[in-house]
Amino acid sequence: MREIKFSCMWSDGEKWIDNRYSLVEMENGDHWNDMSDQPFMEQYKLKHKRQYTGQKDKNGKEIYEGDIVANAEIDGSYHKCIVRYSERLAKFIFSPACEEWDFDRCVVGSPFHRKEYEVIGNIYENPELIKVA
Repeated sequence: MREIKFSCMWSDGEKWIDNRYSLVEMENGDHWNDMSDQPFMEQYKLKHKRQYTGQKDKNGKEIYEGDIVANAEIDGSYHKCIVRYSERLAKFIFSPACEEWDFDRCVVGSPFHRKEYEVIGNIYENPELIKVA
């Protein structure tokens, strides 16, 4: 069974802080306490909560919702993809970057069976990675 963890992304409009928490820490409010205990952090606001997929990339980096991965395989070819949670499929999937959300173009099997892909950023801190040229 996978460990349930979250990435809480805080921003002041320019810089990002990405803190990781277990489910128990989230339930205890540790994600709020960490930021409120530091007066110099008061300009930061919670922008996104991302869930851990339970998988790691080829370098051992944990993969969270909203991460952008390179070398993801879809239909036998390799793409830059976004990790998303599909409520319809009840699992994490790779969705092609630079395209609208489209279930027909998403991986419907387990996208995490290969280990050649790697996390290169996320859609919040690195939106330029998914922009169409």
